[in-house]
Amino acid sequence: MYPEQQRYWVSLLNLQRTWNDDETALGFLPPRYRDFTSKPSWPERKALTFLLNNLELIRENWRRLEAGETLEWDLLNAGLSGLTLRLQPWRSVGEVRNASRSKVDLGGRLETLQVTTTHTDLNAGTRYIRATVERALYYFAHYVDARLADPAYPGITPGRWRVVLADDGSGDLALEQATGNPA
Repeated sequence: MYPEQQRYWVSLLNLQRTWNDDETALGFLPPRYRDFTSKPSWPERKALTFLLNNLELIRENWRRLEAGETLEWDLLNAGLSGLTLRLQPWRSVGEVRNASRSKVDLGGRLETLQVTTTHTDLNAGTRYIRATVERALYYFAHYVDARLADPAYPGITPGRWRVVLADDGSGDLALEQATGNPA
């Protein structure tokens, strides 16, 4: 499990917690992806509902996972079923090194296994929202896999990563590495 991948869905859930209405949620989309009319596809309301419902699905299943409860496997798997994974076809070792250095300079790591979309017929807004949800579900699935593989689950083995409620009272989630004895 890679921390930067986990920070992606955690940040989305934290951001979503601050959205008061659809207009605020739309502010999350970069301006060039706010088009919901140029191609036949989902209208703005349907795309936002898709986004919010899936973020709530992740949030609820994170809560269940950390509580040691059964997850909503059918709903999670339905969200994962349409994902398209691909390995980035690097042309040379030099190209990989350059891309890797660029990612490290930005505080991340190179991802050769990527979630991609086959939905080229969608308008920009729908395509962006679907790609965001697919990536969040993919990363969350990695988190579920890592947490359930922990022999101390629902506790946590020292050195492993876990998403917890931040202790600042904000209601935000935070990724932390466990220390000490298994919880």
